[in-house]
Amino acid sequence: MQASHNHSAGRIPTAQSQPRIQTPSPEIPADRDQWRFQTVRGAMEWIEEYRPGGYHPVYLGGLFNQRYKVLRKLGYGSYSTVWLARDLSESRYVALKILKANVESPQELAILTTLSDYDVKHPGYSCALRLLDHFNHTGPNGTHLCLVTEVLGPSIGDLLSPPWRKFRDSTRYPTTVVREISKQALLALQHIHSAGVAHGDVYSGNLLCEIPNLDQETESEVLHDVWEPLETELVRRKDGLCPEGGDPWAPHRLYFPQPLQGTQEAPRIVLSQLKAKLTDFGGGGSTSQLPHTPLPFRAPERIMTSKTEALLDEKIDIWSIGFLTLFLVTDAVPLDLYLEDGEDATDDHHLLQLHDLLGPLPPSITRLWVRYDQYFDSHGQQIRNTPIGVDDVVSSPQTLRGFLSENRPLDMTESEMDDLLTMLTKMLRYDPADRVGAAEALREPWLDAQKYQLRQKQPE
Repeated sequence: MQASHNHSAGRIPTAQSQPRIQTPSPEIPADRDQWRFQTVRGAMEWIEEYRPGGYHPVYLGGLFNQRYKVLRKLGYGSYSTVWLARDLSESRYVALKILKANVESPQELAILTTLSDYDVKHPGYSCALRLLDHFNHTGPNGTHLCLVTEVLGPSIGDLLSPPWRKFRDSTRYPTTVVREISKQALLALQHIHSAGVAHGDVYSGNLLCEIPNLDQETESEVLHDVWEPLETELVRRKDGLCPEGGDPWAPHRLYFPQPLQGTQEAPRIVLSQLKAKLTDFGGGGSTSQLPHTPLPFRAPERIMTSKTEALLDEKIDIWSIGFLTLFLVTDAVPLDLYLEDGEDATDDHHLLQLHDLLGPLPPSITRLWVRYDQYFDSHGQQIRNTPIGVDDVVSSPQTLRGFLSENRPLDMTESEMDDLLTMLTKMLRYDPADRVGAAEALREPWLDAQKYQLRQKQPE
């Protein structure tokens, strides 16, 4: 994986062709009247972030590193855009992740490099994203780290809400499929944890579906399932300059992100054969560093991080998989965490709901909880179950067993629910030292597919 440079990926105008245009500041002006572009509507990266230090303008058909031909946009994030590309040297499809110029991300590269060569015979090796190549690309906004990985499809969070069901509610995964997703995620965690890596961002959006037989498709065939125009109308400056679209630091058009989902008549992924892979290691790090986790999947020690200097470890990933499994099985949300009343109120609400769901909080948490005595008396008895200063939150205390019983799917027997409850109780222990590791969780009876004779039922 040799780092290299390439200056000719796609048609990019140069500053010399527009002498009247001043180089924009790397900082986006706070005053929207000073923004450069007219609004571009749609779910895509913000056009104002095409500036020095920001995104790299990419064009369909552009060639990167003299081998990766861009075919369509797969997605975007706060720090990068991701593209489907054809590797002309190896005759295969790859995902090309192009980071912003001001994001070096040596940590993500180091993690992926470590995992690409670590314990390749481990069953969890194939359950995590694999790095194929990396290089630097220099463009009008700076030098961008580019990561080349295998191509994956939609996330398990998006798979059951494909474009042709855009205005319908999500459907529920069969329990047999949830079992396989959880097992594959735990195998991936067992593999990366043994390499000293904590992911720190485990949730449904970072478990993507493997696409079988993709390399057998032609370039035109991999474009047959686009459900929106590939590109927007011209990107226009507010000052009227660059009437052909964009400017020297931005693309002429933006592209709609469209994962490889297939069509209603020919979906690319069959539920009974679904294989999920753990992706996006940008928020992770070694087990001695502080990872980041989305709100609903935060372990209690992550909630208390701002109150202590204690280091977190890989057990926060186990907690996240526990809550993800609970959500996928029940197709219901056990925690309501999205308040608009500030971080303290959200943290309080989270801890109060955990108290209801999993039982009393231990001293290791309560002694760090500054407002604990506003919710519990000196004997530990609860005196308030809604966040201080928040009047429109209605709390409905429910235990984990009660939540599972109320939302148990039709294809799950009561004895299987008991096995699942046993596994989740071990994964959702407050003290990380008491929480099971991935290897232990994988030995839980609920993950033994042969133990259950469940009737096959497709989601409605």
